[in-house]
Amino acid sequence: EMKCVEREADVRELQTRSKALVSEVERKEETIQVSLVAKIGLEENMEQLKEEMKQLSVEKEEALSLLSAVEDEKEEISSILSAVVEEKEETLSLLSTLKKDNDETLALLSNAEREKEEALALLL
Repeated sequence: EMKCVEREADVRELQTRSKALVSEVERKEETIQVSLVAKIGLEENMEQLKEEMKQLSVEKEEALSLLSAVEDEKEEISSILSAVVEEKEETLSLLSTLKKDNDETLALLSNAEREKEEALALLL
């Protein structure tokens, strides 16, 4: 259960980082688009900006892929936690049954002890 909690914290951290990367990429894309309009007459700069756009697109795809992997991990953790909760409920049920059985055994032992004392009293 602790492992699940640690994995969930890691997932949240990755999710936050991925969202920040996506936001950063989107901000960079906007900056590049403004630069393209301002430098439209400079072919050399346009080629450089196009390459940056390609790289940013790759980075954005990587960030989106990472975000998707984080979501998958989150679903897996949720599934594991559900299984842990189910096992916990089964364990609690078994413990309850065991307590009832134990209480019945104690009652039987108490009755047997009382009957033994009554039998001894009759013998004396």
